[in-house]
Formats: sequence, C-alpha cells, structure tokens
Amino acid sequence: MARLGKRTLALGLGAQTLGIFGLFLTATAAGNVAPQWIPLFLVFALIGFGSGLGGPTVMSFALADIPRQEAGSASGVMETTMQIGFALGVPLIGLVFFHASGGSTASAPGVVQGFIQSMLFLGCGLIFVLALIPFLIRFTRKDTQKN
Repeated sequence: MARLGKRTLALGLGAQTLGIFGLFLTATAAGNVAPQWIPLFLVFALIGFGSGLGGPTVMSFALADIPRQEAGSASGVMETTMQIGFALGVPLIGLVFFHASGGSTASAPGVVQGFIQSMLFLGCGLIFVLALIPFLIRFTRKDTQKN
C-alpha cells in the first residue's frame, strides 16, 4: 500500500464502483430469473477487494497530517463521520429501492427493478466520490506545502 500511496484509495473505490456496476449489469441481464452464481461471485469479490483496499486507506489518508497529540480525537471524529454516513446511506439506498420496486405491494419484477435502480444510484454516487479524489489529494498537497 505504501508504494501506491494515495492512489490506493482511488484503486479501492474504483474496484467497488466496477463491482456495483457489475451487479447492475448482472441483475439487468438476468431479468426476472435468478442470475448465475459465477458472475455474482466475481462482482462480490471485486466489491470486497475494493472495500478491503479502500477502507483502511481512507482512515490513513484522513489522519495522515494530524499531530500525534490530537490523533485520538481526530480518529473519533473520523469514525463518527463514517458511522453517520453508514446510518444515512443505508436508508437512502433503501428509499431508492422501495420507490423503484413499487412499495410494499411489489411483485418479483418490481423487486428486480428496485435492485437495479439502487445499484445504479449507488454506482453513480461512487463515481462522484471517485471524481473528488484528485481534488482532495491536490488540496492536501497544497495545504502541506504551506506549513
């Protein structure tokens, strides 16, 4: 991870994004029947690889320039922010799913459509975050050079 540096974050998020769009494509191609397990295994492995690569890198990247005496507080703020993101993200994706599937009276095709729309929404969100990485890295470099 040290050799790739901050590119590790982009690589992890990129793998997650490809995996999410892989789920989108797998569900779209399967239609109303259960998809084959091999494509699902591959896209879930890609998402897991991206999460394993990107997750620890986010913490390292966010806390890299924090003075040692403030590291505990900064880590707590970072963890709280991540938990708030998880707590708000899951209902947001659930809301997209519930709306796209047709609500509580959804049929099997409606559930598939809800899943497809949820993966599309999530993938677009990951692309947005991925697009922000160069700006965050550039901001950090300028900020570090001023000190």
